Amino acid sequence: MFVMLCWILPFLAGAQELETVKFSTAKNWDELKEEAQKSNKPIFIDAFATWCGPCKLMDQEVFTDKRVADFLNENFVSIRVQMDSTKGDGLQVKLWRNDANKLKAYVTAFPSFLFFTPEGNYSGLEQGFHNSEEFLALLKRSIDPQSSYAAQIRLFREGKLSKGQVLMLANLARANKDAVVDTIARFYKKKYIDGQPLDSLLNPEANKFISEFFMEAFTVEDEIIQYLYKNPKRADSLFERKNYSQAVTDLLIERDYITSKLPKENTATPDWKTLEKVIAHRYDKGLAQRLILGQRIRWAFEKNKDFQEFTKLEFQRIELYGADTTGFGRLGLNNMLYEIVFKKVNDTGLLKKAAELMKNMTETESPKSSGHLDTYACLLYKSGQRKKAIQVEQRALELAKSKKDEKNIKYYMQMIELMLKGEEIWKMDLD
Repeated sequence: MFVMLCWILPFLAGAQELETVKFSTAKNWDELKEEAQKSNKPIFIDAFATWCGPCKLMDQEVFTDKRVADFLNENFVSIRVQMDSTKGDGLQVKLWRNDANKLKAYVTAFPSFLFFTPEGNYSGLEQGFHNSEEFLALLKRSIDPQSSYAAQIRLFREGKLSKGQVLMLANLARANKDAVVDTIARFYKKKYIDGQPLDSLLNPEANKFISEFFMEAFTVEDEIIQYLYKNPKRADSLFERKNYSQAVTDLLIERDYITSKLPKENTATPDWKTLEKVIAHRYDKGLAQRLILGQRIRWAFEKNKDFQEFTKLEFQRIELYGADTTGFGRLGLNNMLYEIVFKKVNDTGLLKKAAELMKNMTETESPKSSGHLDTYACLLYKSGQRKKAIQVEQRALELAKSKKDEKNIKYYMQMIELMLKGEEIWKMDLD
């Protein structure tokens, strides 16, 4: 008996270390806040997805660590919130679904760990897998009365942060997806940018703030932004970023002169001509035409879901300003021509234009892309050029064979068979 106990005791001791976090069973956000206020503890939310590998590692290796579990149980009201949906979701997951959707404003990666005050005020975000030591440190930091994010926000509101600390907090607020970033950035601009001699703003420190927070803190009428507009080459050299001045001024002019003036309802048609005239009068005609065309393209796609109008305007932009066929630009063009034009547009003229664009792109590529050849073939096929389409698809197949790309070999063979039968392949969901 003594021998058996000696053998079992080490395992019992190990099992005692595998404690777990006492996650709340609150049915919604309001109930969770009520629980936090009663206990006067901040809220910790483990926002996870069922498919997330690092989330499962947190469950297996970190939340079962006695030190982590004890600290969370003592200092927080904790809850796990599932951010995705599955067929096997239980009642608790379903009850939290609406609140989970609201939390998506903060969650861009999994796992995400959200912190709130007992009153439900947002106080920070951490993301990704952390081992027990790292996780315990960030938990302690999140409630530190001096260094926590919530403490920094409080000190900012009390006017107790230095210039450098305000800038650091602005960056942290942005990383935390906290709307207070606008307030912090505007405060910094008002105190440390506005009223300063222009020459004093043409330095790395000021340039860094401008480049990072121009959308939150500046208008196109600000003196430094006007300097970027009027002196793009010199400003680009100071910022050491090619075409930076145009990118900044374009975005601010669009916001201040176009998007802020657009109707809220999709049914209303924007007065594009008047908007263009205002910008042309204030700046120049070429700039006005380019920006208005870009906004019309976005409006057709996002607001009206008018894919034919979107395609016509996109081709107009390409004719006027050229197409980016390098790197990600080439990939984006291919995806647009396949996903939008091929799948959603029926105008033969537009389809032929799209096919010509893909022809030019495939002819300039080295090595050839079988995927781009497939897009070219599909556009030819839908525009009525069936024989040529099959020939191009055959080229894609031969290229896939030369690379021993088994998945695409099977796909291209299927496409050729469907093309030979005259099937409406743009209506099919093919893998």
